[in-house]
Amino acid sequence: MAELDACRAEVLGKSASVIQRKVRTFLCRKRYVILQLSAIELQRVVKGVIYMNPLALFAVFYYVINERLLHCTFLCSEFYAGQLARHQFECLRREAASMKIQKDFRMYISRNAYKTTYASAICIQTGMRGMAARNDLRFRRRTKAAIIIQVG
Repeated sequence: MAELDACRAEVLGKSASVIQRKVRTFLCRKRYVILQLSAIELQRVVKGVIYMNPLALFAVFYYVINERLLHCTFLCSEFYAGQLARHQFECLRREAASMKIQKDFRMYISRNAYKTTYASAICIQTGMRGMAARNDLRFRRRTKAAIIIQVG
């Protein structure tokens, strides 16, 4: 029993460490993505300021040098968190809309293909049944004629 308990504890310990590793990886990746997006947003703002007012380049660099880039990046990440969330929501909304359009288009194409196949099958079945009925009628007429000839 003690050996089984030890094996069970070992398996549970390994499972717990795997889960913890996955969670830590997820959280670090999330922080990294936020930091990366913040840096991109900071670069966008700086480029926009420089484009709008080239003389502001000195003020931006002075601010970045004095406040340290990392601190500025975190400030920007907090400041632009709402804008980033709105942008991500807009991207998700557009993606969902495009997925719906693609789904509806594929459904339309599939429905048209099904209707064409269905109509073709009905036409073929109708023709085959008509042909079978004509063959049956021709057979009955010949049989009737043969009977009349033999009796008569």
